[in-house]
Amino acid sequence: MASNRSYRSALSQKKVREEIEKGIGKQFDPEFAEIMLRMIDEDKDYAMCESGHSEKHILVIEKDEALTRELSKTFTEDVPSYKVTCAADSEEAVRAAGDKDIDLIMLDIDPEGAFDTLGKIREVSQIPVVCLMSSREPEAIAAVTGAGAADYITKPFISSVLREVVHSVINW
Repeated sequence: MASNRSYRSALSQKKVREEIEKGIGKQFDPEFAEIMLRMIDEDKDYAMCESGHSEKHILVIEKDEALTRELSKTFTEDVPSYKVTCAADSEEAVRAAGDKDIDLIMLDIDPEGAFDTLGKIREVSQIPVVCLMSSREPEAIAAVTGAGAADYITKPFISSVLREVVHSVINW
């Protein structure tokens, strides 16, 4: 409860306490619940909370404005700790990839030049890249991961799958 998840940010210390108290004997073993409540009382500064309240910066490389809007909406509305920036072409993307403030790159794989873009990104940065792709063919997936992508998502994507993949890669 005190850590960020792909579907929500960490809960406040007050809310964690309320949830534990509500679940004693039902959801939580009474002995362990009492220990947790004592720990909460001792943790005045809420140091147990995941320090990851800091914003994670995602760079989306996408030419399709509708898909970019959908990705941005998925991240900014559902996961407020994610900031989304868009790059319209590979040159802009490679320049942005050199930025140390980028935590993840989402690259829309279009057969023309996508691997070239991924290769250029790898020349300047080891920032994790998640590829968005239409193909579900094993050869295409192997090519993307072999070229240095951390993961992939096939289009059309399901928002919950997208959030989970991004969360797992960005918090690797």
